[in-house]
Amino acid sequence: PDSRTPTDEPLILLAARQFNWDIVFLLIEYKASFAVIDSRKRTLLHYAAIDGHEGIVKKLLTLGINKRFTDIEGETALSLAEKNHHTSLLPLLE
Repeated sequence: PDSRTPTDEPLILLAARQFNWDIVFLLIEYKASFAVIDSRKRTLLHYAAIDGHEGIVKKLLTLGINKRFTDIEGETALSLAEKNHHTSLLPLLE
């Protein structure tokens, strides 16, 4: 479950970047680490906020993912949700 791509990116992050949440949660079910960051220091929650799926954000927060983590540009999941006009996520990510 903690497989990596040929460019050494965790497979779970590749799935998140592609908004393939079924694969993300399947990997988590098989005990893949969800506390991973990519080369931009983005987490699964960053990508969920960009994608705008409230249910995915709720699931990740239930797992204990850090909602205050900032990427290399200083963006949090909250700021990315705001930038992408996903207002329903804002109360969850504040």
